[in-house]
Amino acid sequence: MIKIMFLHGFTSSGDCEIADTLRKELDGIAEVVAPDIPLHPYEAMDVLQDLCGEQQFDLIVGSSCGSFYGQQLVRFTTLPAILVSPFLKMTEFLEPRIGIHEYKSPRKDGQQQFEITPELIAEFAWMEAHQFDCYDPFNRDRVWGMFGSQDTLAHFRNLFTEYYPKAIDFDGPHTMTAGNVHQDLVPAIKQMLAEVTPVRERYFRHFKGGKYRLWHIAKDSETQERMVVYQALYSKHGYWVRPERMFFERIIRDGDTFPRFAEIKKEDL
Repeated sequence: MIKIMFLHGFTSSGDCEIADTLRKELDGIAEVVAPDIPLHPYEAMDVLQDLCGEQQFDLIVGSSCGSFYGQQLVRFTTLPAILVSPFLKMTEFLEPRIGIHEYKSPRKDGQQQFEITPELIAEFAWMEAHQFDCYDPFNRDRVWGMFGSQDTLAHFRNLFTEYYPKAIDFDGPHTMTAGNVHQDLVPAIKQMLAEVTPVRERYFRHFKGGKYRLWHIAKDSETQERMVVYQALYSKHGYWVRPERMFFERIIRDGDTFPRFAEIKKEDL
């Protein structure tokens, strides 16, 4: 069965209305896994990347802050993604809301309050500034955005389309209603599942020309840093290890910015 990872908004949980509606609408078609996302952004990304490594998802669907995370996960996982109302500048949401708040849906750990602090905003500011550091044009058509005509919170369509061309309009608010999920999101999911699939075998071209196959994502036993294990497809076909963030990052050479390792199709080897 198809497996979808749904990423909820900042004030929500995996038990929110969108996730529940997706489960009902896609019953018998897809399993919808909707984890409770940690409050702090770098912890959240660690948890989500680990979950992607543990389970073989076919698609990411994010809403609001979940889309902020989903966009970054695409490059690390090859999973296609639908980003609903992507909140690409989370600091704009957080800065006017310093203080204690209630989650809008129940969380599995029973914690229903959270606090927005200047320190939390600073964490999001750093991630926000670096959210496209690992962008690769290979994924341009593998990420779709959905934008509500009544969205009064997030206005990042122009920023989204600087990187990804497919923007879908729907008649609804920032947080999709059950009706929007039925009328707009589910058809988009079915279309993406039919047109775009995860890349299970991954190949890359280093900016100096060498070609490689990515084999595994591993963790350093001492630091827990995520590492890429990859193999040269030339000479002695040796195996190499490099920090994940460095492997996937964009670099600057002679005024040009491009991926250190650009993803390529197997047929382009």
